[in-house]
Amino acid sequence: MKPTAAHSFPDAEVVAWRLSDALLELEVSDVFFDGFSHGHAKMIFPLARPVTAMSYDHNSNQWIEETAIERLKDICEFHHKMERLYSLKGFGAESGKWLAVSVISNEAEIKW
Repeated sequence: MKPTAAHSFPDAEVVAWRLSDALLELEVSDVFFDGFSHGHAKMIFPLARPVTAMSYDHNSNQWIEETAIERLKDICEFHHKMERLYSLKGFGAESGKWLAVSVISNEAEIKW
């Protein structure tokens, strides 16, 4: 199934994260769809373009482009736009920063 705005991940923990030049694959502890929890899920994003990330700086109230893509600890917000643009927002597993990871994928898939 293709991930859409109908999917939500309320405080879902990211339990696995694999990023290569061609693919972002992550596993989350829980996914909600159609009002029901479906438990553990895997999201697969074959990449049409490289993944980008930005962190939010609370002192300046600005988003800052990150040079490295940090693994997310959780997914607090999930956005799907224009059929192939995905934004995953959550806290960085290492830095604890609020991050927005952007993915462009034509063939994204979610499995539970």
